[in-house]
Amino acid sequence: MSAMFGIAVHGGWLSRLAPDVRSRLARALGQAVALRSVVIVDAPEELQRSIAAVSDKITFADGAKSKLALQASPQASWIFVGATFSGPGIIPLVIGKESREPGVAWTGTANGVELLCAVGRGSGLEMALAPSSAEQLSKQLAHRFKSQLDALQRHRSAYVFGAKRLGTLVGAGLKSLGHSVAAYLDNNPAAWGRHEDGAAIQGIDAKLDRNLPVIIGTTRFPFTLSQQLAKAGFTQVIPYPLMTLVDATAFPDEIPYIGTYQDIAAHREKYLSEYLNYGDDRSREVLDALLRYRLTLDSTVVQSHFEPESEQYFDPDLARFTQSEVWVDAGGFDGQTTLNFMSRVGGRYGRVYYFEPDAALMARSRQAMHDRDNVVFCEAGAFSRNGVTSFNTTGTTNGSINPAAGASGDITIAVSRIDDVLKEPATFIKMDIEGAEPEALKGAKEQIARHAPRLAIAAYHRGEDIWQLAELIRDLNPSYQLGLRHYTEGDWKPSSMRIGQAGLKKEVRYPRQSRGL
Repeated sequence: MSAMFGIAVHGGWLSRLAPDVRSRLARALGQAVALRSVVIVDAPEELQRSIAAVSDKITFADGAKSKLALQASPQASWIFVGATFSGPGIIPLVIGKESREPGVAWTGTANGVELLCAVGRGSGLEMALAPSSAEQLSKQLAHRFKSQLDALQRHRSAYVFGAKRLGTLVGAGLKSLGHSVAAYLDNNPAAWGRHEDGAAIQGIDAKLDRNLPVIIGTTRFPFTLSQQLAKAGFTQVIPYPLMTLVDATAFPDEIPYIGTYQDIAAHREKYLSEYLNYGDDRSREVLDALLRYRLTLDSTVVQSHFEPESEQYFDPDLARFTQSEVWVDAGGFDGQTTLNFMSRVGGRYGRVYYFEPDAALMARSRQAMHDRDNVVFCEAGAFSRNGVTSFNTTGTTNGSINPAAGASGDITIAVSRIDDVLKEPATFIKMDIEGAEPEALKGAKEQIARHAPRLAIAAYHRGEDIWQLAELIRDLNPSYQLGLRHYTEGDWKPSSMRIGQAGLKKEVRYPRQSRGL
């Protein structure tokens, strides 16, 4: 397997580094040669001699020839460090100030270049940096699952694992293409014997054809279910995201796969920038695993990279609480996350601001917290403006705001800016609001810019969330450090944790009260 990117370094930039930094980087480049091609462009003779003393495997070239050679490589990208030269298959990497120029990556210091040198062969980041179109990425994935897709076409029938919302959507999609549902499979014995749209619901231990394809009708447990089906003898297991390649109309993209391949192909430099600028190795490992999983649907990839879901907003490495927190829960659902927070601080906190636009869920939340003090209930969606907008209710999960003009929803709800609801500095803002996070962050821009509350932001609703939310937060307050954690076995809940530099607020005492807005 050939390396999917090489490293080119501008000699002028390298010459301007402090001698100790230059020497350290030269050693890193020398070690990187074992993984990929390394070339230094336009290096003065003195620099060439000093680098050759560290490694005799680094190539040197003059600018004109090397640029043409870099462009002539259709199978691999080149990361061009310290230069802004771009071209087909070339991603310039600027050092220092953040770049938003299309196609240009950035890293804050030369340390990011050392991280680049250590990127492993076959890693998710390396795969994402390959100069592939969205169509090519889709074809590569289809080729990986050729046996399963061929079996589906051959049998024109399949089992569907899961008889809930997504499972029944799969069943309807199969029928729209002239296929049949042989049966719905489910781990819930209480469902066995029932029928869904004419197909029986059964357990996987029933007498079944093990060679018939099984489509996993959930995106939440790909590893567990794949392992369970393999152990039961099923040979053709198809994860749901693959079905979008069969027919995007019958099987539309689900969260978190909406626009994934299009975004990776169009914004390779964004993923590279985030990887190089995370503040900890764990975040880089998580991003790398997520990219590899999204590009291969290999459910084993993320197994060592996800944390317990109960820690989603309470990761001790990223968030430590005092007993004077001003906690903002945007997307409260049924109140359990806020109750968890209250428990973790022993019931001692400054105030809670609780946003939930779904009336049924807000009623459940009020009941769950009826005996708690200093809770401000805001029956509205956190957003970038005050007013109303359309909303899809569920009474369970996945209720969502439709911010686009003219967008449809089953009800109209109130929306509010966090900046206008809060009359005091927030210390922690949690958001999981089904894709409306960018707008809600804009509505909290004063809090973020002036007070730097710690932020836990869900980053899984769209393919671009991982880098787009990071850019938005840095626009609002450049002092934030960035981290990434993942909380389910599949690609369901990566959350971006943004940790402010301002430190903890002084402890403030609040009068006991509970009110609504």
